[in-house]
Amino acid sequence: QAIRSLLETQRDQLEEKMRSLTAESLMLSEDDPEQAKRANSIYGKMEQIEEQLQDIDKQLNLSQKDATVDTEQLEWLRDRLIASWQDPDAKGRVLYFHHPPYVSESTKWNQGQTLAVRARIREVLDQVQMTVGNYNRPLVDLVLCGHAHCFEYLRTVETGHGDRIIPWVVCGGSGFSLRRQRKEGPIIKEYGQPVAESHIFLGRDGYKDRKSRPYSALRVDVSYTTGDKEVPQFTLRPLVAECYRSEWKEHELAPIALDTYAEPVG
Repeated sequence: QAIRSLLETQRDQLEEKMRSLTAESLMLSEDDPEQAKRANSIYGKMEQIEEQLQDIDKQLNLSQKDATVDTEQLEWLRDRLIASWQDPDAKGRVLYFHHPPYVSESTKWNQGQTLAVRARIREVLDQVQMTVGNYNRPLVDLVLCGHAHCFEYLRTVETGHGDRIIPWVVCGGSGFSLRRQRKEGPIIKEYGQPVAESHIFLGRDGYKDRKSRPYSALRVDVSYTTGDKEVPQFTLRPLVAECYRSEWKEHELAPIALDTYAEPVG
């Protein structure tokens, strides 16, 4: 009941903020460059609020009988991962999700959907680990996600679960209205304990005339180790087109080499 009351309060505050932004937007003229820029900023904020309201409504309306979990899809993922570890010809594993289980973007990090996806994927990976045993490498070499309006590279620490030391990449920084990183910082915690750390975050930053919008894409290079068993080595190359003080500049960030045999962190 306390959680429901908190969610209802948050919803009321967001709805009041939405009304205020709507009223302000109606007073702006698109013919004035400065007012048009402000209108564009307001639209981005309203889009964020709408998404937060949808998430709150889902949590408030969720009941046990309404909750639908695609167990067939989760079982398929579990079985395919196990089969890949048992296949001597399989060199590695890359997963693609829409919703990121781990993210520090300000509007997504604590969404109900984010936490639900994390819990379900962790259950699957725990089952995989119980079957194939512990390896000196992550159960999955790379996870690529979208949804959050940013580019982010995170890595789980030693969580005690099958999702330990996995590299997670959010590649959603090419959509409208980039988002900021959460004020709580790059360390994601559960019950006070770190479970993941954000190592690189590209999103909206700065304010007013110093605001930057680094839109991004990602190139992934793959090579293989030599020896008895080829192991994939991934190099991430973030590509950035940034609008700063009304000027666009393109650049490439330093490559990120993922250590397949990374030791547990944390």
